[in-house]
Amino acid sequence: MQHRGQPSTHDVKLGIETFAAITNRKRNIQVPSYDKSAFTGAGDRLPTSKWEICNRDGEPPIEVVIFEGWCVGFRALRDEEVERKWNTAVKDFETRGDAYEGRLGKLQLESVLFVNDKLREYDAMTR
Repeated sequence: MQHRGQPSTHDVKLGIETFAAITNRKRNIQVPSYDKSAFTGAGDRLPTSKWEICNRDGEPPIEVVIFEGWCVGFRALRDEEVERKWNTAVKDFETRGDAYEGRLGKLQLESVLFVNDKLREYDAMTR
């Protein structure tokens, strides 16, 4: 993937582990942080030495987490539905040419199915 924030560009396993640690009120949890300005705006994860620590010894545990991001709450579709929508968009693009305002009809089905498949992994973190 060439764009930050798209499905497959996050460390879902790390997210699940971090949320589980907070839910289980573990102590001294390192919270992953990201620097959007790194690599001329491509971004990168900060070194663990720069991550904030929550639930420090002697502090009350976290009660509420606000989790936001580009794909939070998005759900994968059945592959058949993705392909149906893609076929409709491709036909629309072929018919309308430069007047086509969408994006889906310009993409390869393989790429769209890849993103849809990666989106399924986020369910463990956001359900």
